[in-house]
Amino acid sequence: MVELEEVIVERVGQFGRYQLIYLLLYGLAAMPYSMIIMSLVIVFDTPDHVCKIPLNGSTWALSNESSIIKANSIPTVTKDGKQVPSSCQMYNLDYSNMTLMEELLDVNFSSGHLEKLACQHGWTYDDSLYQSTMTSSWNLVCDKLPLKNLVEALSLSLGSVIGLPLIGWLTDRYGRKKMSFAVVLLLGIFGEILAFSNGVVMFAIVRILLTPLSPYTPGFPHLMEMVGPRYRPLIGVVMEMYWGLGYSLLALVAYFIRDWRLLSYVMPTFVVPFLVCIWFMPESPRWLYSKGYQKEGAAVLRKLAKGSGRELKDDDSYLCDVTLEEEVKSESALELIKNLTMLRWTLVMCYNWFTAACIYNGLSFYLREFAGNLYVNHFLGGIIEVPACLTFWGLMRFSRRYTFAGAEIFAGLVLLILPFIPDEYLENIGVALASHHGAFWYNWNLDFGICLFF
Repeated sequence: MVELEEVIVERVGQFGRYQLIYLLLYGLAAMPYSMIIMSLVIVFDTPDHVCKIPLNGSTWALSNESSIIKANSIPTVTKDGKQVPSSCQMYNLDYSNMTLMEELLDVNFSSGHLEKLACQHGWTYDDSLYQSTMTSSWNLVCDKLPLKNLVEALSLSLGSVIGLPLIGWLTDRYGRKKMSFAVVLLLGIFGEILAFSNGVVMFAIVRILLTPLSPYTPGFPHLMEMVGPRYRPLIGVVMEMYWGLGYSLLALVAYFIRDWRLLSYVMPTFVVPFLVCIWFMPESPRWLYSKGYQKEGAAVLRKLAKGSGRELKDDDSYLCDVTLEEEVKSESALELIKNLTMLRWTLVMCYNWFTAACIYNGLSFYLREFAGNLYVNHFLGGIIEVPACLTFWGLMRFSRRYTFAGAEIFAGLVLLILPFIPDEYLENIGVALASHHGAFWYNWNLDFGICLFF
């Protein structure tokens, strides 16, 4: 008998043409998933808004000709040391009896005794960035802001906490290929349903169901089990690169589609090429051998060897007697906590993912506060993650442990510097990208933590 690892390294080839094609293929699933998940920073964004003011039986919008009305009907508040119109208050005046703008201008606002009250007629939103967002469609502002924040938090976390372990278990039970297809298919279906949400409750439910449908969950083992140990860090690097590319693609598509419903409808269609191409990709040979499908596993190894310029003859009987390094005794997630060493690694990974998610998502949502074009900020915030792939060569030459620790130290230093940067420089796009890049390094190095388990 011969071990599978030995066959891949010495006879099949650690990374050949077919392994490269399959790695590129998963980009067709990973990038749309990144688009759909990160779209929350755009479709749930809050445009500038003020109270609607009914005047002469109508309401006015945020426009140049209404600036005088806004200045004389909306109280101001101090924000970042500047006086800006309040987003949630208006003066208590009988606007319905004012038939001319001049009557509004005759009101004495300088006395400071006019009563202020919450918006009574809804809000009017600035449409210079968006035609509509979920926030503007459902008025999730002012007193409904806590509801918006709750939905955002649940959308990003609850589904993953419940769904990802289940998908991981199903991936081990039914195979990487089948689960990749099923997960991406459901991602497209729920993505389309999301576009037809009729309220914040429906949106939250669908989003919670959608979030754990990550092609990364079956994709990582699918790809890593086809390559040799030397190239497994490459899988983590490139798969993470797809996340940044998908984020940048989202900004590009959103620039041309400013309506949140249309954008939500278009994004899931990007998964169609993957759903077609996945059927030309074989199952993981390791999974096949672990389930007793020796002939099928041998056929996959022969195909991979052909892509590496090698040949495994059909009469190579040893391919049907390949063994795994360790016999799989259980598919339970409890294996992660039964062994003290595995428990320690698991806790470290969980803590790192928790902190990385908080930092990365926080900075992504805060990009709107930086100077410059919003869509350019998001595009650059995603594309700047791609250069991290260059550090793959560091993994090839140095210890994974040192690379892992170095990435965390670098990210931590970048983030620690931010509070000491003056406000006037903090709005610079370069600082925005530096902070986002630092957060990405913190997030990116976690994929190599996965590699430590292989």
